[in-house]
Amino acid sequence: ARAFMLSLGCIQALKCNTNKCPTGIATQNKELQFGLDPMDKSHRVFNFHRKTVQAAAEIVGTIGHERFADLHAQDIMRRLSDAEVRTLADYMPFVEPDCLLHG
Repeated sequence: ARAFMLSLGCIQALKCNTNKCPTGIATQNKELQFGLDPMDKSHRVFNFHRKTVQAAAEIVGTIGHERFADLHAQDIMRRLSDAEVRTLADYMPFVEPDCLLHG
């Protein structure tokens, strides 16, 4: 969510919970909302999302898959240290469909 907030123009002033967001993004204060131009920001958010999806699709293609649905837990790696890498499958064993519903 942080990246989307930045695409809206968030400057991370850490005032989200005070209703005093200086960019007008996280406030209900009409005087501060002037900085939030929905027409401008919607284009920025759209472009950010489009580019993010394109980058993710390139990564999926780089590892040899054509669709996101083709990804498996063993395709996702996590570097624990300079010498140790584990797959998501190491942390999250496969769960049979519906097994949690049927006990």
